[in-house]
Amino acid sequence: MKKQALILGLTAVLFAFVFTWIGVRIVGWLELQISLRVLTVVMLAASILTALKLANVIEGEDEPPPLLGALLQMSAGFFLFSQLLSGLGVSFGAGRFAEVMHFLTQWALVGTCLLTTRYIQPRIMLFLGVSAFAMQFHAAMVLGMFQMRLPEWISELITFIVAVLIARWLCSGEASPADRVGNPLFLWLFSATGVMSLIITVHETLLGPVFQQFIWLGFLASFLLLVRQIEPDDPEHQNSETGPPFTLMFLVFVGLFSAVGSVFHFSDIVDHWIPFTASGPVQLWVPIIVNAGAAAAILVLLKLQQRVRPDSPGRIALFCGVILYFAGVLAGGGIFGVASGGERFFDSLATIYWVILLVVPVMIAAQVLMGIGLLCILFNLDERPETRA
Repeated sequence: MKKQALILGLTAVLFAFVFTWIGVRIVGWLELQISLRVLTVVMLAASILTALKLANVIEGEDEPPPLLGALLQMSAGFFLFSQLLSGLGVSFGAGRFAEVMHFLTQWALVGTCLLTTRYIQPRIMLFLGVSAFAMQFHAAMVLGMFQMRLPEWISELITFIVAVLIARWLCSGEASPADRVGNPLFLWLFSATGVMSLIITVHETLLGPVFQQFIWLGFLASFLLLVRQIEPDDPEHQNSETGPPFTLMFLVFVGLFSAVGSVFHFSDIVDHWIPFTASGPVQLWVPIIVNAGAAAAILVLLKLQQRVRPDSPGRIALFCGVILYFAGVLAGGGIFGVASGGERFFDSLATIYWVILLVVPVMIAAQVLMGIGLLCILFNLDERPETRA
């Protein structure tokens, strides 16, 4: 039952997020005259064949409760059946019944994604979570103006490839952080909320805005819980009594400030609840202050002052990212400051052009470097103070 549930769940996930995306773009790119029925059958067949091969590679060793397997098979089966009917031209009309079926199909897909992650290996769980983390870097935007000339699917592919490479580098190898997590529940939470964040990133209208905010907050909470549970790779290593240097802790604070605000969309959540009638300074500074407060709270809750290693891997990447971050902030402020003195329409156009050409690529590069450095540091912390003898 375990293998069958995993295969069915993988089939639904691959059909919804991989082969549908590939099939639609190949048909549009080659301008093929293929009916929706044929395309649906081909994508479903490709999903099944891939799931059969993939399940043998990523299947976890533990045995989840039978109830989860039954729920996974029901949710995945319902989603695939509804998509097959839609592809074959069977319509539910436009009434109340159609709305209910659409709602159930959406949540069947959500449930399938969450339950499927329970059946995979711990390293794959961590890989999915870190991939979701790195997807929020929007790495393709580092190309600046050139990225705007690319088709949307190429930009999405670049961002996806960069995220996968980062996750593979951080999560694979002989010393994967996943191997140092005692309770796999925390890996599952991080993986499941990461997958949910990917869903709402790809399908922005799939779930309501308030529910999306809970997903981002859940992703942040699961990440912090996971970091707290990761055991040190070197249990014998001990920081000095004074702890890590102040400069390194400042870099970690800036990295957390960036990650909390952009990766976990905390700034957007705060901004959403600020009344639109509020003054400009309020709308500008309140998200920044709240975001900084959240970063400071994480430093305290995770006791990073006592756990960050002065020789931790990732500190060079974090340092370079912070330098680029402040360079981008200064450049952006300078450009907008110069433009604010002009009264012509072309001054505004020039400002937008220079921001896209210079500031955005620098900020994206800074975010990538800070994210990589921060993950390396948080995945290689010293032992928690309460567990020390």
